[in-house]
Amino acid sequence: MKLLAVVLLLGSVLAHAVDYPLGPDSQPQSGVPKGSVATYELHAGKFYPGTPHTYSIYVPAQYDAAKPTAVMIFLDGAAFLSDKVRVPIVFDNLIAKHDLPPVIGIFINPGTLPAISDQSQNRVERIFEYDSLGDRYSRFLLEELIPAVAKKYNLSNDPNDRALCGLSTGAVGAFMAAWNRPDQFHRVLSFIGTYVAMKGADALPALIRKTEPKPLRIFLQDGKNDHIVPAEPYGTYFAGSWPINNQVMFEALESAGYDAKLEMGDGGHDMEQPASIMPGALRWLWRGYPDAIVVHEPAAMSQPGWDPRGKVYSVVSVDKPWEQIGGSYGFVAGPTGDKDGNVFFSDPMANRIYKADPNGKITLFKDQSKGVRALRVGPDGRLYASQPAFKRVVSYGPDGDEREVAQDVEANDFAITAQSTFYLQTQSTKRSATSTRTGEYARSTTEAKSQCLRGWRSRRTKPCLSSPIGKLDLLGHFKSRRTDRFKTVNRSTGSRCRKQDG
Repeated sequence: MKLLAVVLLLGSVLAHAVDYPLGPDSQPQSGVPKGSVATYELHAGKFYPGTPHTYSIYVPAQYDAAKPTAVMIFLDGAAFLSDKVRVPIVFDNLIAKHDLPPVIGIFINPGTLPAISDQSQNRVERIFEYDSLGDRYSRFLLEELIPAVAKKYNLSNDPNDRALCGLSTGAVGAFMAAWNRPDQFHRVLSFIGTYVAMKGADALPALIRKTEPKPLRIFLQDGKNDHIVPAEPYGTYFAGSWPINNQVMFEALESAGYDAKLEMGDGGHDMEQPASIMPGALRWLWRGYPDAIVVHEPAAMSQPGWDPRGKVYSVVSVDKPWEQIGGSYGFVAGPTGDKDGNVFFSDPMANRIYKADPNGKITLFKDQSKGVRALRVGPDGRLYASQPAFKRVVSYGPDGDEREVAQDVEANDFAITAQSTFYLQTQSTKRSATSTRTGEYARSTTEAKSQCLRGWRSRRTKPCLSSPIGKLDLLGHFKSRRTDRFKTVNRSTGSRCRKQDG
C-alpha cells in the first residue's frame, strides 16, 4: 500500500511537470571561490525528546571568523543540498557577485524518533515539527540548533542577518518561526507552502490581517497545478487548495503592508520551479542588505476607497513605535481611555488605579481601590470599575470620588453602551448581568448572555467586548489615531505598560 501511494504521488507530480531549467547561477563557475559543506548530528534535546536531527553547514569561502556572519536556515535541508536544487552552488555564485553577503547555510532535516523495538518503526517528526503553529520549533532553532552551530562559527545575532527557507509543510515551519520570533528572523523563503487546513495554517491569512505587522520580508512561490488535476480544479486534497491558499496568504501580507512577493508558476507540488528561481528569490530576499527590514503601512492607505474598519493601521502607527511608560507593576489590568486621550489602568495586586495623560506621564489616580480589575469610561465621563472581591461595581469622578453603582455583582468584565446600558460577565456564575439604569441589574442566563454578545448590532449600541475592534471603539474612541494607544506586556519581573503616540 505504501508503494502504491508513492507511485500515485509521483504520477501526480510528473503529470504537471513543467520545464524549469537551472540557470547559470545554479551551475559551477570557474574562478568562483567554493564554499564547504559538512554534516553533523544534533542530539535529542528538550524540545523534541528522544529525537535526534541531522544537519549540514555550508561555509562560504569568504567567511571571516572575526566578523559575525549572516545565517540562513533551510528546513528539509537535504532537499536544498541535492543536485536538483544546488543551494551551495547558488550561494557560491551570488556571494562572489556581491548579490548576497557571505552567508552560512544551515540545512536541518526533520527529526526521526528511533523505534524502541523491532516490532515498531522509526517515526519521522516532519509534520509534527513543521506544521505546528506554536513556538516550539522556533525555540528549537534558537536554543538548540543555532547554539550548536555557533560553537563552530561566528554567527550574527542581528535578526536582519537571519533568514529561513522551507518547502511544502517546511514552508509553514519557516514562516511560523519568523512569525513567532520576529526579533530573531526577518527573512522568509516559502516554496509550495502548505497553507491549508492540516494543522491550522489555513487560519494564517486572517491572523496576518488582524495582527500588528512585524518586520518581515516574505517570498512565496507555488504552482497553479499544485495538488490540482483537470477533474478537480478546486484541489485533490481534503485540506484545501495550495495555489489558492498561497494567493490568499500573499494578499493578506499585502493588505498589512508587508514586503512580500508571490511567484505563481505552472508546475505542481515539486521543486522544479523553486530550483530554477532560487537565485532570483535569494537576490530579492537579501536585496538592499545591510539595510534593515522595517514595517511599512500599506500604500493603499493613501488611495481612494481605503476602508479603515477593522484595520490594524486604524489603531497603530508604523512611524510611532511602542515605548514603555512608567515603571513595572505587579499586574496591569483594564486599560481604558477617555475622550481627552487619558488612559486609566489598574494594578489589582497593589490596590491602585493609575492615569496616563496623552504625553505618557503616569500619576496615581486612586489608592486603596479594593482590587479593581475591569475599567471603562462611561458616556457621562465617569470611570466605572469592578471590584470582584467585594462584589461591587463603582464609578469615580475626575477627582476620584467614589459612588457605588451595583452590589452583589462579581463582575469579571463589562461594557457600557452610549445609552448607559451595562453588559457584565459575572465571575462566579459565568453569566451576564444587564442594567439600563444605575442600581437595576438583572442576572441573566447563559442564553441571554449569548444574545447580549450578538444583539448589540441591532440595538445600534457600542459592541460588547467579544469584538476586538469593538473593544477599541468602546475604550476611548481609539479608532481615531489622534489618541494614544496602549498595550500591556507581561514579563517575569512584572507587567509593563506601553504606548504609541500619534
